[in-house]
Amino acid sequence: MELPERQYRPLLADTSENRTTKSYSTLASLIEKICHQDSVLLSVVPSSNKAQPRFLRLPEVLNLVGVTRSTLYRWMDAGTFPKQISVGGNTVVWVESAVTAWMEDQMASR
Repeated sequence: MELPERQYRPLLADTSENRTTKSYSTLASLIEKICHQDSVLLSVVPSSNKAQPRFLRLPEVLNLVGVTRSTLYRWMDAGTFPKQISVGGNTVVWVESAVTAWMEDQMASR
């Protein structure tokens, strides 16, 4: 079934050779700019492979794991949860990567 020519006119007008060439040229220049910006950004931003260790305080750990303080300490005593680290005085922390690894292990063992 053929459609009337009037429905094709806007399409034909937009895809003229001159306009298409100009569009490709503009697109190519935009891609070049983006690639250049990405390479500059990648050289400035540190690699995610060298992530700095992050310490979590008790409220953050409780929020992440979703248990009470007594349950958390019971798990630590049983050796099933990562131990805390004393950083001085009455301040204790957990290493975030150890806590997230424990969480991933729990999800994997389901």
